[in-house]
Amino acid sequence: MSIQVGDKVPYIDIKTKGNEGPETINTGDVFAGKKVVLFAVPGAFTPGCSAAHMPGFVIHVDDIMAKGVDTVACISVNDAFVMGAWGQAQNAEKILMLADGNNEFTKEIGMELDGSGFGLGTRSKRYAMIVDPDPSVKAMNQIEQESKAAAFDRLIGHLQQRTDVQNIDLMILADFCRNCLSRWYMEAANERVSEIDYDQARELVYAMPYDEWKKSFQKPATPEQLAALEARITTGNND
Repeated sequence: MSIQVGDKVPYIDIKTKGNEGPETINTGDVFAGKKVVLFAVPGAFTPGCSAAHMPGFVIHVDDIMAKGVDTVACISVNDAFVMGAWGQAQNAEKILMLADGNNEFTKEIGMELDGSGFGLGTRSKRYAMIVDPDPSVKAMNQIEQESKAAAFDRLIGHLQQRTDVQNIDLMILADFCRNCLSRWYMEAANERVSEIDYDQARELVYAMPYDEWKKSFQKPATPEQLAALEARITTGNND
């Protein structure tokens, strides 16, 4: 059963990235005697979490703390090195990055997510909670509105598996391709103060450098595909 409003937060050793490497920190030290906003993500550096989830907290962290919150913390079933690097990449210096690498805290509060279908193993569900100083959960939100980010992750994962689906076919059928997704991801991330360039975005979407994907999986366009794309472009320009 997942943790509920009024429940006490368990005291468990997790990790954070210190100056000399991973450091052990007990959740009691994070929560006890403080008002804390804790949010969780399935994985650092995943497209949805990077473009839609973390940036909102980065933008609003000062506003959140101005309301009497002592700490804003992010937790994920990742190691401390990954969480530290992700926090740095996201300009999240005001957010405490917590690594539940052994899945102990996440399991204890019943917020595990089965990501084995995507090769992710057991991860954490997306959620946010406000923890009072006693420390008990004052408010809990599994962030269903973040389903857009989850759907984006799933779309990217699906396209990474379906390397047989060519970009030109996506353009013909749906007016978008992996490069479009990369550009949209870059724009969304940059709007949310997570600086990323187009090549970095494409590597996230393609799961490898674009030139490598192109060499391995892109096929020469057929005359029929080129004609269909031209017709699609012409029709679009006439709309």
